[in-house]
Amino acid sequence: MCIRDRATREQNLLNKAGAPTILMELFCRENVHEQHFNTGIVLAIRLLDGGNIHVQQSFYDFLVNSETTELFFARLQSFFDAEIKEMTEGVDTRGVKRLMKGISESYRTTNVGIRDVLRLLQLFTEGHFREMQDLVRYQRASRQNISIPDLVVNLMKQLITHESRRNYEILIQAFDTLTEFVQGPCVENQRTLADGKFLDIAVLLLQRYPRGGRAQMLPGIIGNFLRTKVAGGSKKKSKETKGELLSMFERISPNVTELLQHQLSEMDLPSYEGYMTSRLKHRCLLTLVSMLEGSTDTYIARKILKAVPISILMQNLVFVYDAFARNYSLKYTMEAFDHATWNPETRKGPRLEFIFGNGFLSFILLNALTEVNPG
Repeated sequence: MCIRDRATREQNLLNKAGAPTILMELFCRENVHEQHFNTGIVLAIRLLDGGNIHVQQSFYDFLVNSETTELFFARLQSFFDAEIKEMTEGVDTRGVKRLMKGISESYRTTNVGIRDVLRLLQLFTEGHFREMQDLVRYQRASRQNISIPDLVVNLMKQLITHESRRNYEILIQAFDTLTEFVQGPCVENQRTLADGKFLDIAVLLLQRYPRGGRAQMLPGIIGNFLRTKVAGGSKKKSKETKGELLSMFERISPNVTELLQHQLSEMDLPSYEGYMTSRLKHRCLLTLVSMLEGSTDTYIARKILKAVPISILMQNLVFVYDAFARNYSLKYTMEAFDHATWNPETRKGPRLEFIFGNGFLSFILLNALTEVNPG
């Protein structure tokens, strides 16, 4: 018996023994020790790992039939609120569950964070479990509905502007969770993202490039100048060099100067390490494509088209093509398709920043959006 089959068998045995019900009763208690709550989250993730539909169904059955379900969603909301408060106000919430009503401050030995909560929510809906996809958006029997997709997006709005290795890992998981919420498709969740602030996050991320990456796409003398002077210098020196460049081109053509000013301002956008930016874009593009999955009308496509300029998708496509040409001389190899899985601790260099899939996903989006608006 392979490892996956053994894990599924153990999950099913624990499910038959009532483990999901026991965990949900724990999560919904008026008072519960934080250690017990945290350990329960870890066990729930293990039970659901791999998208076990029988375990998913048990969690769902409890959530739609229990009178205490509202408390569970309120506690999830507390996780998100505490994480956002820490970033926006500098409040130390490493013991984030202190803000969660009814959870004791004792026994802080199991460290569960927002990334674990996001992973749990992803596993709740994995495999296009439609009923749970609907439930995380709308709890029909609750007095106060809590839209989990909106909570995830609100968290991402802060994560995208508070850069750190930890926040990068949370953002990756957040994109994976949202993608699982909308695939299937779940049209209502697709529209929730389209009507909310998710597209603002997508635009902000898609216009970021690895340091000097924007310069790689500019033509001729301008691109060479930026690659050698702007992208490689200190922040102060970079500012001086940009001013020098703008003055030089103002004497040539005001129109060129206006275009260049726009390009230089975009280069000032903050960015993670190159490979982080590329991997975040990959997850973001996958979510955007998933939002269009199974569309029977143009509503979501028009929402994306209004928020995400075609030029940004074109620039991402050109960036991938240019990286492919520089690194592989436009020759397809298995390695070229594998960069998204490379370990950045052991694989270094510019190839790490190049993800082939970003080009294909950008092309898919461009095709879908130009069908809506051929102009």
